[in-house]
Amino acid sequence: MQLKHLYHTTKPGIVTGNLLNALTGFSLAAALNPAGFDLWMLLALLLGLGLVVASGCVLNNWIDRDIDALMQRTQKRATVSGELGGVAALSFGFVLGALGFMVLAASFTPAVTLTALAGWLIYTGAYSLHFKRASVHGTLIGSFSGAAPALAGYLALARPDFGALLLFFAYVLWQMPHSYAIAIFRGSDYGAAKLPVLPLVRSFASTRRQMLIYALGFTALVMALPILGYAGWVFALPVALSCLWWLRTLLTPAERIQTLEQRNKWGQQVFIGSIWCVLAMTLGASLQLVLVLLSV
Repeated sequence: MQLKHLYHTTKPGIVTGNLLNALTGFSLAAALNPAGFDLWMLLALLLGLGLVVASGCVLNNWIDRDIDALMQRTQKRATVSGELGGVAALSFGFVLGALGFMVLAASFTPAVTLTALAGWLIYTGAYSLHFKRASVHGTLIGSFSGAAPALAGYLALARPDFGALLLFFAYVLWQMPHSYAIAIFRGSDYGAAKLPVLPLVRSFASTRRQMLIYALGFTALVMALPILGYAGWVFALPVALSCLWWLRTLLTPAERIQTLEQRNKWGQQVFIGSIWCVLAMTLGASLQLVLVLLSV
């Protein structure tokens, strides 16, 4: 067993994305309460959540090893090839989780730890063990776990409020078109594993309509943050621009996405647009925090 196998089972890209979302939540809360900002608190948040998210990814790899073997994109994973044994993967995953929850529990209020725990349980339990394989609604179930880091970041410095709800459900809605876009351009893999994702269960037209509805809902919730005073124009400007570009892609005329190749390319463009949206949120929230701290 090599260290690189352990490293790759943590899905570093997913961990990084979740930590950026946590940074967004933390920055928004810190900008509202600059007196409570603490760099060491931010580092503890990123360390604790990073370990928890990595734990969930390792355990997901172990749970999914049977269906991963059927998909071209994942069939070379160490948990599939046997280069990383089941006992080693489970032990590694649970140790990471235990360390992460210890860091969070020692550094923050119970609300942060419980939010991270809820996200971990949904991802490793409800989603990975059942809904991903059994229901077309698995994507929605999984989206709640994906929104947990942003909420945990916000709650690290703020009490639960309407802003926390807006942020949490914005990320829930964002993940739906993001995930459906992946299922569109990775359709052959999902089909080989017989996963009941919406693009394979319903028509492309139906999937596209739902993606647009979710993206519009995300845009409305995320723009409500500056409108209601939970963020400023520094946050609003890059987010608005990225959301408009994303919506423009989603509204591509139907005659331009008729063939399988066109639909796969469109799915990739929607996926990229979704990434730009959350990166814009992180950038806007971080810049807003810097400006607030400089003005204090």
